Amino acid sequence: MSLKNRPLRFFGITFLLFFILHSSIFLAQNSLDPFAERIDDALLPSFLMTLLIMSSIYFKWDPTASHKMAVDFPMREGEEILKSAEVGYILHSKPVQGRLKLTNQRLMFRYLQDEPPIGVRQLEADLEEISEVKLSVTHSIYRTGITVKVKDREHIFTVSLADRWVDDIRNVVRHGHTAN
Repeated sequence: MSLKNRPLRFFGITFLLFFILHSSIFLAQNSLDPFAERIDDALLPSFLMTLLIMSSIYFKWDPTASHKMAVDFPMREGEEILKSAEVGYILHSKPVQGRLKLTNQRLMFRYLQDEPPIGVRQLEADLEEISEVKLSVTHSIYRTGITVKVKDREHIFTVSLADRWVDDIRNVVRHGHTAN
């Protein structure tokens, strides 16, 4: 059985190793401090280094976890998600993070936070309501995005692989499915 499967044993061994390392550093210094004070000086850095190592091993960051916070639209009967991604909805030239979903019936955007920033719109547009989809350059010349025109209102999103999103939305609007 590996140490990774035994967190307390791993913590103890890691702490002991860091404690020996730090106490030897403090003992090597020519100090007139009593031995006990030098050992006390090694406790805090050893504990902090052990916590850092433990957290990096046992608590993995999940980059897809943020979509779990998104308030979601209920799916309609016969509706299938064709494409989904985290995007930035451009509001006052700044992106507000959310999730963009393309289904066989509509295009949906929902923000990721529980409380949206003031002025954040949610988008739920049936495919028939989409009049134009185009590639756009957003607030930075390096970031591409998509502009979706729904009911004479433009919605701009920053998204990776924006050209594929434009093609897929156009194909679903015209033919009911993506090209893939």
